[in-house]
Amino acid sequence: MGTMETQYDCRRTLIALGEVARLIKTYVDRRAAEHGMTHVQWGVLKRVQARDGLMQAEIAEQMDLQPISLVPILDKLCEQGLIERRADPKDRRAKLLFLTGLGRDRLDSLGPLADQISTEIFKGLDAAAVDRLHAQLTQLKDNIKRATGFARATTKGE
Repeated sequence: MGTMETQYDCRRTLIALGEVARLIKTYVDRRAAEHGMTHVQWGVLKRVQARDGLMQAEIAEQMDLQPISLVPILDKLCEQGLIERRADPKDRRAKLLFLTGLGRDRLDSLGPLADQISTEIFKGLDAAAVDRLHAQLTQLKDNIKRATGFARATTKGE
């Protein structure tokens, strides 16, 4: 990564990645709005579906949000009957989040939309290219976590 040209290409690529991420969020928000959702609400539902009993702080960390900014999103999802808060038996102050039957139904109804969005975004890429891209993005994410101290070192030399 030593040459000026390579550094310039990496910077250009980072800018493009940022633009792609922003465009994806905007596009998913627009499409999710057709179903009364935002991409953040949808993301919360998916995370709770993956693991019922998550704490607010865990979801906030996974989604790179401040826990306090997640509160109104969770409030709205609760009001809509899509998730419910339950007291944590280990800590009365903490609330655990669970998907309701209505929440599962909503996610089921959003499944075809998720497939359509993915198809549109990845148009022109074959499965192997998508797999390579996923592996490369995972490597970038790991590099960023390591550089910022978020990843626990696996060896003493790291």
